[in-house]
Amino acid sequence: MGRFIRHNSKTMFQNVGQKGHNDQVIFCDDEDRCKYLHCLRHACEKYDVVLIAYVLMSNHVHLILHGEISQFDLVFKSLGSTYVRWFNRKYGSSGTLWNSRFYSKPINSREQLLRTAVYVFNNPVSAGIVDDPNDYEWSNFRHLTSANSASEAFALLDEAIGVAHLKDCTEQVAREKRAADFVKEEVIPKNPLSDFKCIEIVKQFVCKHHMRKIPSASKLKVAKLVKKLLSIGSNVNQISRVTGLSRYRVQILAM
Repeated sequence: MGRFIRHNSKTMFQNVGQKGHNDQVIFCDDEDRCKYLHCLRHACEKYDVVLIAYVLMSNHVHLILHGEISQFDLVFKSLGSTYVRWFNRKYGSSGTLWNSRFYSKPINSREQLLRTAVYVFNNPVSAGIVDDPNDYEWSNFRHLTSANSASEAFALLDEAIGVAHLKDCTEQVAREKRAADFVKEEVIPKNPLSDFKCIEIVKQFVCKHHMRKIPSASKLKVAKLVKKLLSIGSNVNQISRVTGLSRYRVQILAM
């Protein structure tokens, strides 16, 4: 089956994202996130693409880019030869880091741009990492919506939808999410273990540069780690995502 054809949007804005291979983490610490942003910004500048919005989660990224869709392939090829190579060298791993090529969806109206940006910036809120999108360090929401922002991204967004309006809508959705969660948690307790916390616990068991080698570690050590994570609120899917173990192996080790 051939690759699908990507199309430019009417507005030149695109909703873009990429996930880790088998949903595994692609950022193990802040150094990884800083390196990724450095590589991404460099590639966007080189290929005349404007990075409008971003949020880095543990195992995926959400971006809004502005430019020619043909240039996006060059941006992500650059990331493959810079960030992925650096990541594999740091953790002593090899092979692909991504689940597939990046996905992209044209943004063809101002309304769609607003909805997409609100969704992107509220990802950490939806994941339960923060209550306020302004508090999440690994997105550009706070910087983009600050009064002294003079970036090209600010100018493009302000002309399209109004940055002040975007800020109000994003924060309103976050408040509504918190209110809904408060009611929900009265019935269903919230899972207390985020991917960030899970990764930190894993690092206590293995040297951080061996994070990607957990599947080949001793069965006794890995079983101890799995049971520890399960006992403090993790689950099979999260453990698989963070450690690289298959879901089946996690289930076996948990017995």
